[in-house]
Amino acid sequence: MTSTTFDIDFGVPDSIPDSTLTDSILGSLSNDASSSAAHPRRKPGRRLPISQVLPPDHAETLEWYRLAAEKGDARAQVHLGFIHQQGRGVPQDHDEAVKWYRLAAAQGQYNLAISFIKGSGVRRDYGVAARWYRLAAEQGHVKAQVSLGNMYSKGIGVIQDHAEAAKWYQLAAAQGDAIAQFNLGVSYVKGLGVDKDYLQAHMWFSIGAEGGDAHAEQTRDTVALKLTAEQISEAKKMRLDHHANQV
Repeated sequence: MTSTTFDIDFGVPDSIPDSTLTDSILGSLSNDASSSAAHPRRKPGRRLPISQVLPPDHAETLEWYRLAAEKGDARAQVHLGFIHQQGRGVPQDHDEAVKWYRLAAAQGQYNLAISFIKGSGVRRDYGVAARWYRLAAEQGHVKAQVSLGNMYSKGIGVIQDHAEAAKWYQLAAAQGDAIAQFNLGVSYVKGLGVDKDYLQAHMWFSIGAEGGDAHAEQTRDTVALKLTAEQISEAKKMRLDHHANQV
């Protein structure tokens, strides 16, 4: 093993209290998902009546709504909930309807949190933003989970709590979020909120690198200098086991 000094930090800037939080850090509103391309039956600026959401046999339109909903478009999520609740073009499924309604509610809470972060239409208030992020995060909203983790990591709007930050990073990382995966790896490297564990760090950086994150790949290679060949093999096995458990 080679002695290595780590100089890595979380995927969130230190200047948060003094600047507007960027969409790249606390998540972006899905502009592409809310574009007219994601709503083929809606002209720009025109709200689609809920009663006209989907003709009974229009499978292609259903797929467009699903794609937009999966990208976080709240209106598409509401439409999908209605479609499944009413059985329009799909078998009636109240459980599926509730799932999409919950996601739509979480998206609204997430968007409201961003408004309080940026001071858009409201007075900027990080504490209130954190509460809205938590409501969305508790419903599984992945970007809200990352955002809440970032706030606990830096102590912005909440009392700094690395264990709480690691908890939210863990939940978001399990859903495939690259920032959460990187930040969780950093947590394991530095022992912030979790026991210091280079194998876990190597695993999470490797998972992030699989998605094309060059920073995660470079950091994983730095962590590898702290590990023996046997430990690296174990970390790789942990990565494979993680993917197997996700199936």
